[in-house]
Amino acid sequence: MICFTAGFKNIGSDADVFKMSDIDAVAFDDGSDTLQFLEPTAARTDKTYFAYDGDWYENVDDWNDANDDQFDMGTGFLGNFASQATKLTVAGAVLAGPTALDYTGKQMVMVGNPLPRTVTFAEIEPVLFDDGSDTLQRLEATSARTEKTYFAYAGDWYENVDDWNDAADDGFAPNEAMLGNFASQTVKLTFPAP
Repeated sequence: MICFTAGFKNIGSDADVFKMSDIDAVAFDDGSDTLQFLEPTAARTDKTYFAYDGDWYENVDDWNDANDDQFDMGTGFLGNFASQATKLTVAGAVLAGPTALDYTGKQMVMVGNPLPRTVTFAEIEPVLFDDGSDTLQRLEATSARTEKTYFAYAGDWYENVDDWNDAADDGFAPNEAMLGNFASQTVKLTFPAP
């Protein structure tokens, strides 16, 4: 179980978006590997994507063409890569300036690093982040259990709600996503310029 996002935007669009076709499935077993887009209120799977012969499809029963499915930068997916051989390559343009991700009205979302470089938490500006109810969870790669829990307080980031470990220097890797549990449903995050 890997949490994944695209770190480049679609070249053909003026908006800060990417398409499934911008993600090249270099090694992807269409019988066992999927990318899951989660529904933002309960974290249930809303759409399941798989790659076959260079194209993306949604719905394993109907094989709906998904190459043109479009997502805002920073949208993440839960990758279930049972083959454990999956390799994804993302191509496109780098975002121009700071990127504001607005999760207003959403509680359970996959938050992706929209940049093609590692970003430290000190570089991510939390806006309207309730330290008592809002968290970012880094999931463990083999079982999707929470490995680390991050929260923001007074503009600074911490890990481990009991110990309040300073997380300013913790990295958020390119193409990585984390599970956001934003119970306040007011969260906005601003990532730095590339």
